[in-house]
Amino acid sequence: MKRIIIMLVVSLVFTIPVTAQIGKLKNLKDKVPSTKKISDIKKEIPPAEQLEEIKSEGTLEVESVTTDAKPQNIRFSTLPINPENPDKLTNEFKTGDYIYAIVDLPEIINKYYPHEKSDKAVSIDIMLYTLTPPPPGAFYKEDRELQLSTTNLLIPPSQRENDYLLLEIAPNPELETVYSNPEMKFREFGKKWNGPAQLALDISTLEPGKNKIKMVVHLRYNPVANGIFNINGDDFQFYAGLSDQLNMLAAEGGASAAQFPRAEKSDPELEKRMIAEFKNSNDYKNGRFNVEEILKIAIYDKDWHIRRHDFTGIILERYIRASIAIKGKDGQCGYYNVTFKQDYVGGQYEPMKYDGSTERKAIKCENLK
Repeated sequence: MKRIIIMLVVSLVFTIPVTAQIGKLKNLKDKVPSTKKISDIKKEIPPAEQLEEIKSEGTLEVESVTTDAKPQNIRFSTLPINPENPDKLTNEFKTGDYIYAIVDLPEIINKYYPHEKSDKAVSIDIMLYTLTPPPPGAFYKEDRELQLSTTNLLIPPSQRENDYLLLEIAPNPELETVYSNPEMKFREFGKKWNGPAQLALDISTLEPGKNKIKMVVHLRYNPVANGIFNINGDDFQFYAGLSDQLNMLAAEGGASAAQFPRAEKSDPELEKRMIAEFKNSNDYKNGRFNVEEILKIAIYDKDWHIRRHDFTGIILERYIRASIAIKGKDGQCGYYNVTFKQDYVGGQYEPMKYDGSTERKAIKCENLK
């Protein structure tokens, strides 16, 4: 009998709280409309940009509102921009328009390169991305970014006190200034140049229609500026032709500014052997160098460099480099930086041989005198 009474008491202890909770749930159900859905509740949550407005009206208590969005500090135009009076700015372009930009920096350029000497050019990177909105029903809400182009420039010392950058993205060849500016430095890859020529070429690959483009500028590998513009058209091949024109201007400007490397080692006999090996190379014989005449040579290494095995330290070879100036069959002058080497076998160096070359660097013929 005692056992039955104990079981009844335990049952009452557990039943009373549960019953009370069920009653509370029933009351709560009466207060919430039966037609309410999760999607309806989400719609009632104000977007982030309205939080501050709601807070100021006293209808919502919040401590702070944060956002990952960075302010846009790149402005665009179809014409070269005057930094003292930027006008005729736009974010809307159509195929055939020229594109210029001004980058407003929070600090002068020197602030980003505290350890670089003041007389040295500093590197910046320009990146273009296409932005594609999410398709209907996608779980993500941000535009998808796909890198379209990247190029590197060297900003000369005279511009390092500026708190802005003037950039030519797809400039009018008749008004182009950067490739003709001897202070500006560009790199050549074959017959293609970085800078505006590269950016214009990549814009030519856009799909027909309206394209949303994001531009990001990096100083010392850190993103310091971004901006967005739209460009619309049925065909963007205009920019491929523009890139060809800019490449020619870059080659001409680069040739005008180029100086032949200074010789650091004088050895007439070694120079003679270098020219002979250069002519005997497969690159020379198959026409890669396109040489009409060899004009001069300068050994720009002070001496041979020894190359050793990474682990054993055993000598493998030694190498030395020289610049060889030529006049091409096209009548244009240029020079190649050429490496020569000697393998180390049996305790002695083998005869010297050609070991590779850079692409031709353009230079005015008069600069070789």
